[in-house]
Amino acid sequence: TNSVTLYFERERKWLGVLVEANEAKHRMSLAKNRQCHMWNFRIVFDDEARHFSEDSIKTQQLFDMINRTSIDLLSLNLHGQELDLLKAIDFVRYHIRVVTIELQSDVSSETYQEIKETLESQGYGVAHHVVNSFQGKKDVIFEKL
Repeated sequence: TNSVTLYFERERKWLGVLVEANEAKHRMSLAKNRQCHMWNFRIVFDDEARHFSEDSIKTQQLFDMINRTSIDLLSLNLHGQELDLLKAIDFVRYHIRVVTIELQSDVSSETYQEIKETLESQGYGVAHHVVNSFQGKKDVIFEKL
């Protein structure tokens, strides 16, 4: 499968939450008969609160909706806003085992380093890099040490 979350759902039997801001992609996910909870809204961060709309949710509200403090997998594909989300997570309250981040292959080394340092400061280490040259992206998988 081309989806990190779908792999863990089908192969590892992990259940989770899929938040997709793009309505067409959300409908495609629904058609795949996924077992995870699927929501169609956009995550906004504190500095974006003034642009908050009906189809948006703040990071803390998302974690409150999940209503769990132990999370197996957090898979991020936020098109450049990964660091914003990571900085908004209360890592003391939420114990996340694995974090995957999809990055474009041309992501700057500074951005990658800042993401890596942010997660390392929370006790994570890089477990794998999965490069997909055809699609021009790479997934970086971090595990809690």
